[in-house]
Amino acid sequence: MVPAPLRTTAEEFFSSIESQFSRLLTAIEVRQANITTFQDKSIQAAPPSLYSDVGSKHNKPPPLHPQDSCCNPPPQQ
Repeated sequence: MVPAPLRTTAEEFFSSIESQFSRLLTAIEVRQANITTFQDKSIQAAPPSLYSDVGSKHNKPPPLHPQDSCCNPPPQQ
């Protein structure tokens, strides 16, 4: 059998831990919601990529051909 004062102290201690854990969990959930909201706004505010299909076809670089590669030797004549 546990003495009453010790039991009361233990209950207060565990109640304090439970309260702190609950606050921590709430803070994590709020932070996650804020991060998600910020990411959503960032994605919506981002300009379209130069290489996206939405942009002008003139913005796309020409496709590379084997002779354009820096690693290929010049053609033999």
